[in-house]
Amino acid sequence: MSKQVKADSMLMLVTLCWGVSYLMMDICLKEIGPLTLNAYRFLIAFFAAIILVFPKMKTVNKHTIKYSALIGLALTVVYIGATYGLCIPLYPMLDFCVL
Repeated sequence: MSKQVKADSMLMLVTLCWGVSYLMMDICLKEIGPLTLNAYRFLIAFFAAIILVFPKMKTVNKHTIKYSALIGLALTVVYIGATYGLCIPLYPMLDFCVL
């Protein structure tokens, strides 16, 4: 398999997973709260990262950890905002949209 086919396949897989994640968030928000959902998502990602990346963490310096923490904080804010955005019904807001 060529590198281009691998790259295209990975791109399609990431796109599929990203799209399905919004559907799954919408389904899960009917059962649990937005902060609980984000806590579960980040815990699963944390444990997956530990399993996959832990051996490489021995060579990471403090500079990288500092910027990784900042990016993690930004991602947390974005995910919480997106999750709360899915909780808001859009139909009342559509009355104000003029196309």
